[in-house]
Amino acid sequence: MMAMGWKNLNIEYQQVKQKNDDFKRELEPAYARIRDLKQRLFGKKTEKGVTKRDSSGKYYHTEPPPGLAWMDAAS
Repeated sequence: MMAMGWKNLNIEYQQVKQKNDDFKRELEPAYARIRDLKQRLFGKKTEKGVTKRDSSGKYYHTEPPPGLAWMDAAS
């Protein structure tokens, strides 16, 4: 009787695992689309200019975006 319970649990586990794998495969295209849209919206790091850390560990851009050169002169 005890072996029958374990067998049923194993079957149920396999079914749940299969459903979970199916859901993951179903979501993959959505996650890929989200990644693509984020890259289009924010760009890749290499396209945003060079960044460096100062002594406090904060990041700052070494090249201002076009049209914002006046910000460097103010600081």
